[in-house]
Amino acid sequence: MEDQVFASRKDVRRNARFPARWNPWFAGILAAAGCAALAAGADSPPSRIEKLLKPQEYTALVRNDDTLVTTALSKSPDPPFLMTYQAAAAITTEAPVSTTRRILTNYEVYAKLIPFIDRVQLLDDPSQATLEGGIFGWKMTSLIQFQDKDPGWVHFVITRGSFAGMQGDFYFEQKPGRQDASLVYFHVQHTAEKFPPRFIMEFGAGIILSLTASRMQDYVKEVSKERFYVGPRELPSGGFVNRKRRGPEDEPSDQ
Repeated sequence: MEDQVFASRKDVRRNARFPARWNPWFAGILAAAGCAALAAGADSPPSRIEKLLKPQEYTALVRNDDTLVTTALSKSPDPPFLMTYQAAAAITTEAPVSTTRRILTNYEVYAKLIPFIDRVQLLDDPSQATLEGGIFGWKMTSLIQFQDKDPGWVHFVITRGSFAGMQGDFYFEQKPGRQDASLVYFHVQHTAEKFPPRFIMEFGAGIILSLTASRMQDYVKEVSKERFYVGPRELPSGGFVNRKRRGPEDEPSDQ
């Protein structure tokens, strides 16, 4: 609470009125609680996503379920004739981390989730996929190599075709205080001499990322309701999901 006042150590000692016979029990309880807190902290790895966002952005993501999207194409300082492109998005999902990761790493479904992507096809090696699509008359075909780093991290590299050399990551984490909800962070970065027009790379990509983030949230929420999830499924209305404003019934319970 904003008006909460924290007492000093001296005030606490002066105002304490515990009988002497209670002191060992009280000390034991405090010690047990301290050990439990330390153990919980040791089991909780530091948040990668929190480190990648500004404090106010992370707060907006966790507390308000805001969708965060950023795109930027800028000149590289060294050498100056190169350009560096970065794009990122962060969302929350209404499903545990393992479920969210399993759903969003069925890469073929991205042909439904990402606007202007016509086809995503897994190769004989399930860690590789081809991606085809385009926007505003510009066409792209890429070969992507995925690498599972750990349960909360998938790294990928475009090895051939459009944007060859571009690298990116997916991060999956439990939403603080919610075992049934997750945080997802996606980002890409690439340095090259030439890119499509800035309008496409920044404004166009920003719209695409926002739509994709919304569809990912709705898709995870819908599919995670199924008791046994076995693979990608069709989205309603030809792949377009209408986004609904959250209501009081969607808020997490305090119990």
